[in-house]
Amino acid sequence: MADFDVIEKHINENLFKLTENAENEITSAKKIKNEIDKIKADLKDEIKNNDTKTIFNYLGIDAEEDKEGYLTISKYEQPSSNFTFNDLGTDENKMLLKVKIIDGDGDFRFSQVTNLGNLESIGGDAVFTDSQLTNLGKLKSIGGKAIFYNSRITTLGNLEFIGKYADFSHSQVTSLGKLKSVGGNVYILSSPLKRIDFANIEVGGTVKEQPVQEYLTASSGILGQIILEI
Repeated sequence: MADFDVIEKHINENLFKLTENAENEITSAKKIKNEIDKIKADLKDEIKNNDTKTIFNYLGIDAEEDKEGYLTISKYEQPSSNFTFNDLGTDENKMLLKVKIIDGDGDFRFSQVTNLGNLESIGGDAVFTDSQLTNLGKLKSIGGKAIFYNSRITTLGNLEFIGKYADFSHSQVTSLGKLKSVGGNVYILSSPLKRIDFANIEVGGTVKEQPVQEYLTASSGILGQIILEI
């Protein structure tokens, strides 16, 4: 984040006249920086000690710990449309090491996660677009849609079930691993995968060489994406 004292000093010394839009941008950036600074102060010890459960709960992601110390969390996404876990100084890879189940959606866009650790199940949709992940680790099940569009993932590994449709368009996936079933359509436009690759996999819809229509929604800020079949 920028040092606003230095910026304002430079502006004043040079008698710069800012546009209203520029002033609004600076004001907005200051608010975001203040919010980040407050969170980092509130969670100083928790971030230092990787107290994942407390960090998640503070940020509005419900987390429950089992007898073995693993977590079930309500969802996974960046803490805000304005900043990421990385901006808060947390290590996402260490945080996910303790997570075994994501009850809702798992959105890994804008994430620095390179390893899913012990994660075995995502109950809702899983979005890997533009993520840093190259494999799915121990992940066995995705209850909703699985979006590999423009991801770095090359193999599905231990993944067995996808509840709704799967989008491999513009992906690097070459191996379906242990995949057994996909509940909806499969999209393979500009993908290394071919229709024949799904011959022994139960597909609830059809394998299509066409795009999935994507829409952005402001309901979840920068992370909000509704992907609809066409």
